[in-house]
Amino acid sequence: MPSAFRPARGQTSGGRFPTFLPLFPMMHDKRTWFLTIVSSSQKLAEMLTQQTWCGCAGFAVRGHDDYLFLNDATSGDGAQEYGVLKRHPDGLLTQFESITFSWCSPAKAEALIDECLSGRFDPHFDFGTIAPRQIETPAQHRRQFCPLCA
Repeated sequence: MPSAFRPARGQTSGGRFPTFLPLFPMMHDKRTWFLTIVSSSQKLAEMLTQQTWCGCAGFAVRGHDDYLFLNDATSGDGAQEYGVLKRHPDGLLTQFESITFSWCSPAKAEALIDECLSGRFDPHFDFGTIAPRQIETPAQHRRQFCPLCA
C-alpha cells in the first residue's frame, strides 16, 4: 500500500467505506509557521479578528497545545483564513477545519475556537497534513529570510 495512505482514525465504517484515507498536504505545503501560545480562546479570538497577521503566524491556546491555528491566507491583503490542525501523539499534524476569522465577530470566533478545542471534530480529518518540521518557535523562525514576515 502506498505510504500516502494511513488507517482512518475513529470508528470503522463497517466495510462500507475504505479503511484507508489518503493524506494530502495543506495548500501551503512548503510554508513554515512560528507558533505563539496565547492564554485563552477569548484572547486568540480577539487577536485573530482585530488584527491582520503575517502568513507565517500560527497560534495555540495554553492547555490545548495539540490544536494549532495556522494562517492559511493566500495574501496579506486578503481575508484572514486559518487552518485548524491537531497534533497527534505520533507527530502527524492533520487539518480538520478552516475558518475565515476576518469575517467573524470576536464572540463568534471564540465560540468556533472553543468548538475546535472541544475535540468535537477530531474524527473528521480530511483537509490535509503538514510535517512537524514546518512548525517553529518564534526564536527558530528566521524572520529576516521569511518572505511572509511583514
